[in-house]
Amino acid sequence: MSLQAAEAAQKGEVLRYIGTMENGKASIDISSVNSTSPFYSLDGSDNLFVITTERYKTRPIIIRGPGAGAEVTAAGVFADVLMAFV
Repeated sequence: MSLQAAEAAQKGEVLRYIGTMENGKASIDISSVNSTSPFYSLDGSDNLFVITTERYKTRPIIIRGPGAGAEVTAAGVFADVLMAFV
């Protein structure tokens, strides 16, 4: 366990990769989040989008669903390799 993960766990938090897009600029970072964050309960390859606007500041729009995962990604890469020989 990394130091950052250990510090998060000690506070009852978890680490998540969180990307943001604001004013046309995108960034991604590893963030420590607590149980009040919608990112806290993500599991496995789940993806989550939180859309915050002027009208949805206090209760943002949340879209959650499965990500590709290892099996689907591997199958896609394998299919691409096979198509290169057709």
